[in-house]
Amino acid sequence: MHGITVFAAQHPHFKSTTLGQQFVLFKTKPLVGASDNMAESLPAHVTVVIPTRNEEAAIVDTIRSIPNDGWCDKLDFLIIDGNSTDRTRELAESEGAKVYLEPRKGYGRAYKTGFAMAPGEIIVTMDADCTYPVKRYPI
Repeated sequence: MHGITVFAAQHPHFKSTTLGQQFVLFKTKPLVGASDNMAESLPAHVTVVIPTRNEEAAIVDTIRSIPNDGWCDKLDFLIIDGNSTDRTRELAESEGAKVYLEPRKGYGRAYKTGFAMAPGEIIVTMDADCTYPVKRYPI
């Protein structure tokens, strides 16, 4: 693969034999124009999908844990909220995230909804409480 930098949240249920690390990453379209120069940004739109339910204590730190420092052409956050009764949605929106209220219950349902709605060529998933630290992976 090309010299591309991707952020991904580590998760115990997903492994990459390419990276030898744990991560979650779903590529929805082939990347065109990727460069072998690590200094250049990933020529792609990346959407980070985060399911939430009453995560006001952590959602701001979670969103801020992925820097928007030019490592990709466009970065956005899609919050799939499971009917939070706290300020999760308000705080996520204040950080620039798009928030969708998912009335159907379930963690898997939230991701399925997020995948269907995500506009990015690359979809990165992470938990709202930052349980698994975010790392930058060269691929």
